[in-house]
Amino acid sequence: MNKRHPLPKRLAPDASRVTAFVFRTPWGWMGVSETTKGIDAVVLPKASRQAVLTELQAASSVLLDAQVSSRLREARAQLIDYLAGTRRSFDLSLDLSRGTSFQRKVWRTLRRVSYGQLRSYQWVAVRVGGRRYARAVGNAVGANPMPIVIPCHRIVAQDTSLGGFSGGLKIRTLRIFSDDQGKMNRSLADIGGSVLLVSQFTLLGRTANGRRPSFDEAAPAVEAKRLYEQVVADLRDNGTHVETGVFAAHMQVELLNDGPVTFVLDSCGVS
Repeated sequence: MNKRHPLPKRLAPDASRVTAFVFRTPWGWMGVSETTKGIDAVVLPKASRQAVLTELQAASSVLLDAQVSSRLREARAQLIDYLAGTRRSFDLSLDLSRGTSFQRKVWRTLRRVSYGQLRSYQWVAVRVGGRRYARAVGNAVGANPMPIVIPCHRIVAQDTSLGGFSGGLKIRTLRIFSDDQGKMNRSLADIGGSVLLVSQFTLLGRTANGRRPSFDEAAPAVEAKRLYEQVVADLRDNGTHVETGVFAAHMQVELLNDGPVTFVLDSCGVS
């Protein structure tokens, strides 16, 4: 499931930042930084320590390898617990001052979206000034300096609680099968078809920089699994027969691509 951020993404230096903490996790290197007011940046797992330092613009910070503040240690503990699936929310003091007043308003609104919920850009826009601000909300979401802690990954193109990002509904109704004239005019529902749904986070590998794909824009495993299961449920609730893979497992999948035709449904653009 896609979460969009500017490419390449580097966190702008902040003169008020006082410390940064880079640490290794089972998922790769991560980083957090703080000011005197609170945590102000989070870097999701990357392949190297240097990649995290680069995104944090750590040259402008005082790195503490031996003596790390209790707040930074707590941030590390909560992030690891969340990625491991044993935590669903964060209890940290945050400093949002790197954002504009509008961005701060958006980020505070994002923090109201609880674990297990999805909300739309319009849902956020209504709460920060009106529906006309939906595009500006999208930009503010993309500028979020603390992914996961400020849950931008829970914001999608359409509100699922109102029938919205329903990848399942889109898959079921997308007209991709040929009619009698050979035109793509029939949906899965029209032909009574079935679905094989297999999770594959490597589809979100970013190759813009260097020679090693980066998967830092893929959703955390806990959130991705929930979204995957939601799509399965959407399809089954609408009468579609679904066979599934095993989430996060190594699988051998045989595919006959008749066409060949391939479509990518991006959760940031599906409506």
